[in-house]
Parts: sequence; structure tokens; C-alpha cells
Amino acid sequence: MRGTSAGLRLLVLACALLAGCGNFSMVGILDTPPAGGPSTLKLIPVAVSVPVNGVGRFTAAGGSGGYTYSVMTGGVGGAITAEGLYTAPALPGTDSVAVKDSTGAVCKATATVVSLLLLVPDTASVQVGGTYTFDASGGFPPYAYSVAAGTGVIDPATGLFTAPGAAESDTVRVTDSLNNVSTATALITPISSWMIQSIDTASRSGQYASMALSGAGVPQIAYYESRRVELRLEKWNGSAWTRQTVDTTGTVGQYASLALDAAGHAQVSYYDATNKRLRYASWNGSAWSIQTVDSGGDLGKYDSLALDGSGRPKISYYDATNRILKYASWNGTSWTKQIVDSAADVGMYSSLALDAGGNPHVSYYDNTNKHLKYASWNGTGWAVQTVDNAGDVGSYSSLALDPAGNPRVSYYDGTGKALKYVAGTGTSWGTPQTIDSGNDVGTYSSLALDSGGNPHISYYDNTNRHLKYISWYGSAWGVPQTADPANNVGMYSSIRCDPATGKVRIAYYNSSSMDLKYAKEL
Repeated sequence: MRGTSAGLRLLVLACALLAGCGNFSMVGILDTPPAGGPSTLKLIPVAVSVPVNGVGRFTAAGGSGGYTYSVMTGGVGGAITAEGLYTAPALPGTDSVAVKDSTGAVCKATATVVSLLLLVPDTASVQVGGTYTFDASGGFPPYAYSVAAGTGVIDPATGLFTAPGAAESDTVRVTDSLNNVSTATALITPISSWMIQSIDTASRSGQYASMALSGAGVPQIAYYESRRVELRLEKWNGSAWTRQTVDTTGTVGQYASLALDAAGHAQVSYYDATNKRLRYASWNGSAWSIQTVDSGGDLGKYDSLALDGSGRPKISYYDATNRILKYASWNGTSWTKQIVDSAADVGMYSSLALDAGGNPHVSYYDNTNKHLKYASWNGTGWAVQTVDNAGDVGSYSSLALDPAGNPRVSYYDGTGKALKYVAGTGTSWGTPQTIDSGNDVGTYSSLALDSGGNPHISYYDNTNRHLKYISWYGSAWGVPQTADPANNVGMYSSIRCDPATGKVRIAYYNSSSMDLKYAKEL
């Protein structure tokens, strides 16, 4: 009997230790406590899961009373009250909770802090008829998925959402085992259909394409013809494209940038490769007037043209001799030139826009530091900012100003080989967004804003050699679309939004047949 009594004592002690509780007074290991004596101290439950910032309750029992609760050091930093109410911190992890009775006996339990139930992403773009898998995390599995609003369907176990056949916005919901709920939005976006045309197919045409639309939505396209090394212009007359040769004096027309004046007449800035100078051509309705804007070095590459409210041209461009960004402005009788930025090798891929007051804004590439930069005129001088410095970023930049004058920029991430986009207020910038990746995409980006300020971007998929297009739908980016799936198309893209319909138009180069192409969203 003596051996049996000793075995029972050891068993009681082992069970107490395994439960995290131990009454280390002699009575705690007695086979039978004396009549009226204390029972073993307990903390109930021995383990609890609590969401971040949530609460859970522990209750002490047994022992000698006079309980004191505490959270042991080394955990995630929760707190507990004198009544045993545990409050979880803002971060997930584990706390060890203890209770002590009046004799000093201690019992412990575990509080596991779990993340809040979350359905990710909070908004997903899905093309009509397409699928997307939503993922839940945190909370208390297992999860059950459902569609709270909309006509799409979702697999309750896997979160695989299937979009309906028409554009709409659906609300997707996940519920955990404790009936906690998290929701997300499935933005069903249409698949654009396109009318594709090949233009000027009898020559080597279409490099450096630059398009502009009149107020009535009539497109004109300036471009470089590489066989005759000349600058050309195509204009739609309502039933066919009509062509003009703008300049033939040497190798001219690279880096063409087109704008239309109030009368719909074409104005073009471009590079004269023979004389290494910046040129400007203006159509008055019956003839072209051509000027040299800047010379005396290698000047005029990466030029970008805009017209102010009076129809006077402004041009940003790269000075390759001094490796700086310059700006030229026509005052009615002559050109005024300024240095915008001369810090390191800067000014490639410049893109110019004018605000309502005629003040210039320029996005461009810092080739020394491999950063995206932005400069704006404040009335007395140029304010220069580095917008994105996360790797080799900023080439192929395209700038537009929203209706409030805030800058928006699309550009290429050479490190991630992705298309990026960033929005600013003029004094500060939001977080740059990667909006298409997975292949080598984003070169030759061109940005346009519709009347509501929503961005539309055309760009080149260098992996598949296609023209691509993506747009913002008010709350999320749509699914990237292949606008032209033909082989080797999409370089030198130039996008505009039809002012009447909001539909986009894209001019671009077909490098297989070496001709100019045009895509019209239907």
C-alpha cells in the first residue's frame, strides 16, 4: 500500500504540472486533502484564443482564495484585470497568464492572440465571366465564403469567385467558426473590344508616334518615317486617313510630340538628328512653319510639347551634351530657354503638362541615380522632387494633370520589369503602385485621364510583344488587357481619351511590318 500511495502522489503532481498548474504546498500533493482544506488551484480555461484588441475571461478556482491575476513577461503584452478579464494587444502572438492564491500557489494558462478575420484583397478586379480566388486569414477557421451582394458566385470552401456576364460591383463575404465576418469587393470590369487599323503601310512608318484628338475626337498622329528619315502627320477626315509630310530637311522627326491648337491645327516638336537640334513645326491651315528652338549642342531628344491657353508652345527636352533637363517657351516673338534640373544626368523620358494657370510640370528620368523625378514651376523657380527611388525606376514616364491640377505619372520599373503608377498633390506623393507585372511589361507607357480624372494607360508587353492597356475604375485598377495581340506591336504607344465618349484611342508602332497602327476602343 505504501508504494501505491507514493505512485498516486507522483501522478497527481505530474497531472498538475501538465495542466500548467501547481500547488506547491504539501496539501497540493496529498492523495486526499484534509477535511475542510483547500483544493488544487485551477485557472479556467487552460488556453483561450482572442482576436487582436479583443477580450477573453479567465476564472480561478480552488486554492485558498485571494486570487491575483497577472500576465507574465516575455509575451506579446496583453493586460488582465483583478477580475480575470484579459485584453489582447494589437499584435498577434502568445501570452502566459497566471493566477496566484493567498498561499503563493500559482497556476498558469495560455492566451493566444490571433489576427482579425480578414478577406484579401479588399478590392479585386475581375473581368466579366472571369474568376478570382479570395483568401481569408486570421479569425477562427474553418471559413465559409459567400456573395453578400451581386450576381457573381463563389465556392463556399475555396473562395473561388466567378464573375457574372455584365459589369457590376459585388460584395464577397467570409465567415469564420465564431461567426466573425469580413467583406471585400469584386469589381467586375468589361472586356474592351477594339477596331485595329494599319496606317501608312507602304513605308517604314510609326516610330515615335504621338497622337492628339480634337474637341470633336478627331485623331491626328505625328510620327517618324525611317526610310525617308522624315516627319509625317496622319489625320482622320471621317472616312479615311490623310497624310502630310511635315519636314524632310535631314534626318528629322524622331521624338515627335504633337499638340493641337484651338482650331485643331497640328503643332509638333521633334529632334533633328542631322544637326542635333530641337525643331518645332506649326500648321496654320494652309502651310507649315518650321523653327529651330535650340541648337549649339546635342539638343532635343525626349522632347514633350504642350500649348498654353493662348496656343503658345512649351517644350521640355533633354540636353545630351550637358546631360540636363531643359525647357523652352515661346513668348510670341522668340524662344526663352531654361535649365530645369542639372543634378547629375537628368532629363531623359521627359513628359510635360501645363496646369490651368499655364505653369509647367515635368516628369523625367534621373539616369545617374535611376530614379523617377518631377519638376514644377512655382512662379519664380523650379521645384524638383524625387518621386520614386525604389530600384531602377522612372524611364518611359508619362505625365498628366487631373482636373484639380494634381500630377499623375505612369512609368517603367526596370528592376521589377513592371508598369508602375503614382499620384501626387504637387507637394507630396502617394505610394507608387505596381499595376502590371509577371512579365517584362511597362515600357513605352502613355497616360491619359478621362473627364472624371480616371487614368488610362497604354504600354508594351516586351515578353509577349503585344500592346497592352489598363484603366482605373474609380476604386480599383481593371484587369490588364491585350489591346492588340499581333506579334511585335505596341512600342511608341500614345493614348488619348475621346472627350465625347471617354473611350480610348491608341497610336503605336508595328515593328514586324514597320508601319503605324491605330486602336480604337469600341
